[in-house]
Amino acid sequence: MRAFLFVFVLAVSFISNAQVQVSTLALPHLQQCQELHGKVKAIKRMNLTLYDTTGISAKHIDSTEYWVDSFNTSGQRIAGYRVINDTVTDTIKIKLDNRGHIIDEQWHSLNVGTSYHVAYTYNKCGNMIKRTSYDAYGKPGNVVGYTYASGRLTEETEKREGETWRYTYQYDKKGKLSEKYIYNPWGLKLVYKYAYNAKQNAVTEQYIYGKGKHHEAYRYKYDVHDNIVLRETLNQDGTSGIVYRAGYTYDSKGNWIRYLEYGGRGYLLRVRQITYY
Repeated sequence: MRAFLFVFVLAVSFISNAQVQVSTLALPHLQQCQELHGKVKAIKRMNLTLYDTTGISAKHIDSTEYWVDSFNTSGQRIAGYRVINDTVTDTIKIKLDNRGHIIDEQWHSLNVGTSYHVAYTYNKCGNMIKRTSYDAYGKPGNVVGYTYASGRLTEETEKREGETWRYTYQYDKKGKLSEKYIYNPWGLKLVYKYAYNAKQNAVTEQYIYGKGKHHEAYRYKYDVHDNIVLRETLNQDGTSGIVYRAGYTYDSKGNWIRYLEYGGRGYLLRVRQITYY
């Protein structure tokens, strides 16, 4: 097994079909966007927060809280549940259409006895055009609409709590997301700008806000599996700020099964136990 680097991992996500590899909206903790390899049947995932690395061993794999996700033979997630102290506390059931698209997610919390679900609608090309959240009584909450041009996501409109938020996307010549604009109900809120390396991973991410007078920037590095191993904060004068690092261990299929992230104040160990068909 590969030795760990003591590191921090970035929040990694896909913005619908916008094809950007990183987003720090969920910082500090990030999740990898690496596609699964092999015919995955189930994944048991656990987190453990550490404040030093003394005594890290196999015992940390055994957590009192964990999630288990199930997949069909096509590699699509179809169900999941959370366990705390040997008791199932939350479940999710996922319904797919005949094209393999998620059309409904049913969430249920056994602890508090509440449920909600999320419904998805697609166009003829298979692009998601609407996502609606419903509470336990069937009342719709957040509603998000998606607009496309030439197969690329160009705009999202989100209605939540009586307010409308709008997101627009622009792409470079290679079809990678280059700019994202966020408009809150009172006007332009934030601009994201991205630059990529030869492998089309985002290597810089810039935020402009306050009518263009303020900005933050981040620089990223990746391992051979295209997972982020470094995030460096760039100050407004271009000098280096806080640096976060991450280290991974992979199984024989090339899926990560352990990583350790470091954010300056502690470590977060994440473990995945993967079973295959």
